[in-house]
Amino acid sequence: CTSNPCENGGTCTVNGTSYTCQCASGYYGYNCLSDACGSNPCNNGGICQVVGTTFQCICSTGYTGFTCLSDVCSSSPCSNGATCLADGTSYTCACKSGSTGPLCKTLVDSCTNNKCKNGAVCTVTGATTYYCQCVFGFYGDKCQYNSCSVKPCKNGGTCKTVGTDYTCKCKTGYYGTNCENDPCTVKPCLNDGKCKVSGSSYTCTCMDGYYGTTCQHDPCTIAPCQNNGVCFVSGAHYYCQCQQGFHGTNCTQDMCSLKPCLNNGTCSLEGSGYKCTCPGDYTGLLCQSDPCASKPCANDGECLVVNTTYSCKCKEGYYGRDCKSGGWYPCAVAPCQNNGVCFVSGAHYYCQCQQGFHGTNCTQGNNMCSLKPCLNNGTCSLEGSGYKCTCPGDYTGLLC
Repeated sequence: CTSNPCENGGTCTVNGTSYTCQCASGYYGYNCLSDACGSNPCNNGGICQVVGTTFQCICSTGYTGFTCLSDVCSSSPCSNGATCLADGTSYTCACKSGSTGPLCKTLVDSCTNNKCKNGAVCTVTGATTYYCQCVFGFYGDKCQYNSCSVKPCKNGGTCKTVGTDYTCKCKTGYYGTNCENDPCTVKPCLNDGKCKVSGSSYTCTCMDGYYGTTCQHDPCTIAPCQNNGVCFVSGAHYYCQCQQGFHGTNCTQDMCSLKPCLNNGTCSLEGSGYKCTCPGDYTGLLCQSDPCASKPCANDGECLVVNTTYSCKCKEGYYGRDCKSGGWYPCAVAPCQNNGVCFVSGAHYYCQCQQGFHGTNCTQGNNMCSLKPCLNNGTCSLEGSGYKCTCPGDYTGLLC
């Protein structure tokens, strides 16, 4: 023992000519060289612990056995399709619907809770399945429906089950498989009229201007526009677009009804318009021009309208219908001198002389004082186109 052959704290004891080693806890072998956990004997993540001269494995969740080799669920301990769940070094079973117990071996009757409705018979078809045999008139996986349960009949219709089907008894005025239609469904009211159910029929409230059971008539229905006039609806009324030559609310009046021709002209329709035939010497589109409009009287003759023609009142010296005949005119030769104005007087003339002149033809009197107009020895002197009297003593006045 002198050489201390026992390792790892082992105690050496002389045994005859040899020795024996008493190993410390956890070690073994002739010289105590071997560690009980040295070979990593624990599997699947198990933890090795030395216990005396041997070891113990603390296994990970889901494993068991001396060296943690066994999966707790590897033997499929759970029945009826249950799921095995590791729980430390043991397990639990998560049962499917229809089974119970620690290992889910006990089956539950799927009809136990009487899931079938309305008197249906329940038949088990598996651990978790069943079948409901429905009473006549019902349907659905649990026989929860009948044909009237969804209230298919509209508008107050009454539903009646017929086998697996139904019929609807509709209220008056409604029709269709589900009483979904009423008299207004087909939109009988025309021209935007409003339909209202009335008993088994309907009534239409028409827009302004329309009338009839279905508002089918408008103000133009009776063709009020005459003479090919075109009718247009305007609100509750109508208006006519007349053809040329006609007018009035209904295009009944022609252009001559307005009496467009003046001065007793005669109106006659012509094409899309009219024509005026004028009486006498009247002219113009409407006979609006009288006979004197063209100034037919020559030589300053005066034109007078007489009925539908004219008469000329001629200046002295002229004669004829238009005063174009004659031509002798006393003033024509301008007899009045010194800017005197000539006036005709019958077959003669007289002159109105400018101031300062006198005589038949205004030829005399360039010197007004030659006439000695100033009385009482007044003195005459020319002034402008006239003269001025300067009076003696106490005489006064224009001519003293």
